[in-house]
Amino acid sequence: MNSERIAIFKEIISTEDAFVAQMKDFIDRFVVPLYLRDNSFKRSLLDDPSIATTFNTFVDIHAACSTFLNAVKNSGSGSQMAIAYSQFASSLVLFSHYVAENTSTLNALGTFSRQITEYSLAVLPTGTSVESSVVLPCEHYLFYKTSLRRFVTATPKDADEYESLKAAYVTVCAACEQVDEKQGEENRKAELLYLQQKFKGNPVIFKQNRKFVREVAIDRVKAVNEKMVAKPYYAHLFDDALIISSVSRLGWYSFCKQHDLVGGTVEPVDIDGFSYCFSVTGNTVSDNVPHVYRVSNEADLVLFVDAIQSSINTAERAIANQLAADDRQTDVATVMHNGSAV
Repeated sequence: MNSERIAIFKEIISTEDAFVAQMKDFIDRFVVPLYLRDNSFKRSLLDDPSIATTFNTFVDIHAACSTFLNAVKNSGSGSQMAIAYSQFASSLVLFSHYVAENTSTLNALGTFSRQITEYSLAVLPTGTSVESSVVLPCEHYLFYKTSLRRFVTATPKDADEYESLKAAYVTVCAACEQVDEKQGEENRKAELLYLQQKFKGNPVIFKQNRKFVREVAIDRVKAVNEKMVAKPYYAHLFDDALIISSVSRLGWYSFCKQHDLVGGTVEPVDIDGFSYCFSVTGNTVSDNVPHVYRVSNEADLVLFVDAIQSSINTAERAIANQLAADDRQTDVATVMHNGSAV
């Protein structure tokens, strides 16, 4: 190995060594003693499926990473490094399962805040929390792609092991992309949960598979006593709905109106005395009369109208795809029924 590859090799080992040690410390200090307990706190905590799944997968990830670390330490060549990474790539599915539970787990841990804090203070080192330990794998998985990329880049292209290292990198990248997708889903969930907490009265902001698109301060423009007036509101655009709310001085939102976007419309409109206006209709009987809103400038008008139209298109495609899937399922069921009848 050349000096650059040796330095990268040593850095890979030291970084993975530290990660594995952190995981083992949390397992030994928190997870194992928790499972050995027999009290109401342990039973209540592990009765939550996301928490139980997260702790079990955390242990599995630690075992897989320990095996990978030993394989890297014992590799005497670039070809053996390629084998270590290629074999570990299949274990990245554990990270994919793990990040898929992360938002639900952190949310659930919040409901046990007092008990977890008391227990953590007794068993974890100062400055370490359950939450910071739980997110460790979510922050670490990209290391495998970036570390191997650096190692491949430092390898001469005419070296015997170059092609096997490059192939291992492609395999690891593909596995990391699956984790990226789950991480993206979790980030969107976390964003929705954060918004949900900022709304008074618990309107349904968080929905599975809903995506937050953008937000903007707006005015509702309407006729009052034969005179057009504007009143300030706030708009949150999702891929299936436009939610209008008022906002308090402390930053809390109060739900006012929801425009469901499947079958809805949006277009810029001209209102005497008011610039940068657009109208929106939803798909319900009560929402088929256009509501007119105003933004602060031409750029916001173009961006927001385009974003709403894109959300309308996305929502309608989702419904069309679901209907097509239902039709296919019905066709299969009909064929199977007819076949069994014969």
